[in-house]
Amino acid sequence: MSKNNSFLDIKLPLLRKGIIAGKNTVLKIIVLDSPVYQGNSGGLVLEVERECGQENYKAIGVITNLVPFTKDDSEKFQNSGYSVAVPMDSVLELISDTTKK
Repeated sequence: MSKNNSFLDIKLPLLRKGIIAGKNTVLKIIVLDSPVYQGNSGGLVLEVERECGQENYKAIGVITNLVPFTKDDSEKFQNSGYSVAVPMDSVLELISDTTKK
């Protein structure tokens, strides 16, 4: 791999595509079938709506974690390909609570 990384445009974000695989209403989290890696926490989860040839983007959450798994009872964690996000409602509620103090 070249150290130059000329194949990347640093002005554009790198995107991953996935779907909502599940949600936990008690923990207030969304599980996505998209892998994440170190440094991805805090990244926006966007929903794309396509209408009449236009794409509209809506922030639906913020990445917080990956879903790890282990193989053969080993303690070595691997990336399962799933990620965890906090719904945007929870993020906005936290921001609102913080600004009220």
